Amino acid sequence: NEATKTAGHRRNSTSTVPIYLGVKSKLFAECDTVSDITSLIANDKIRSMYDVIEGLSRVTYRVTLRTAISEFMKEIEHLSHSKYLQKVSTQHIKMWIAALQFCDKGNKDQFIDVLTRIRNNENLSSWYDTIHLVGEKIEETVSVVNSLKDVLGRKENNRDSYVFKMNHPEVTNCTLEGDCGFILKDEYPHFQLSRDADDYRNTTVHIHDEIRAEHINLYRMIAITTRDGNTVKVPASWRWRGWRCRLWFDVTDWENKELCVDYYIGDSLVYKNDIAL
Repeated sequence: NEATKTAGHRRNSTSTVPIYLGVKSKLFAECDTVSDITSLIANDKIRSMYDVIEGLSRVTYRVTLRTAISEFMKEIEHLSHSKYLQKVSTQHIKMWIAALQFCDKGNKDQFIDVLTRIRNNENLSSWYDTIHLVGEKIEETVSVVNSLKDVLGRKENNRDSYVFKMNHPEVTNCTLEGDCGFILKDEYPHFQLSRDADDYRNTTVHIHDEIRAEHINLYRMIAITTRDGNTVKVPASWRWRGWRCRLWFDVTDWENKELCVDYYIGDSLVYKNDIAL
């Protein structure tokens, strides 16, 4: 019933943390060296290794790093502890490296080198600290509220919403009907984690309080076609997919594929270990 369906919601609360997809391109546009990236971390402008890789995808294309790579790795590892950077999934890095095999740009080898070093550093990446999720787009229907707004001449534009199904490791005894998970709403220029019971009403998903927006790393898989006729899938920021694809690949076409989340559960694993002790 509806009472059971929405029991896991904070009915009168919404997440105040916006989830950005590509908006950090403005920050990275001013990055000319890896030192600029570490400065962004030190000043709390970026919060995860996913963000670091976004910055590296630009800097390594523009600049030959040489010995700066080793110094960067030392500094980034230090900052990962002091700033509690969320680790990047090793699978995410593998997707990047696989895509770069189809790139003929001059600096691709140093980008692959940095990615490989990050993948091999357990303080910066992990295969178990994230859960990979693929969103399912919700088919929009005109609500009674929007119909009333239309009559009053104040109808809001409907934007896409996506359902992600996920069993959070801290939720061990859920008795609610349907699937555990969450909904992301496109509130351009960012996405918002919804805690509004109305958004969940016509889905099979319910949300728990343990789901946190700051643990969501969002990206879009882009299928690009190169001039050599190869089709390559790249984990790219949706809002600036054209810039990224053309930067590293000789592109004739691209297509939006699945919207993905790598949900960070590292803190939850620490929490569960503490409880066990």
